[in-house]
Amino acid sequence: MDVVCLKAILLKYVEKLTKIMNDWHISDKVIVTDRGRNIVIGVREFTPSISTNCVAHIIQRGIALCMKAAEMESLLVKCRKIVGHLNCLASGV
Repeated sequence: MDVVCLKAILLKYVEKLTKIMNDWHISDKVIVTDRGRNIVIGVREFTPSISTNCVAHIIQRGIALCMKAAEMESLLVKCRKIVGHLNCLASGV
């Protein structure tokens, strides 16, 4: 597919989305996104609505980054050992 064809398809979707938003009377409401680049750009550029990021996704991303931190590795190892021990106790092994 060439760029012109993709742009035409995108414009059709934008028209449909705009019509749906107008029919539901939500074109002036806040839209919450998951911070996906494509969604954020689409909402910002193609709808008259105000958009914001989902707080749950922001918190989840922060936790994911913390879990990758070197300082957390030793704590995670200890937690995994405790959970493994509790699982053995629960299963009677």
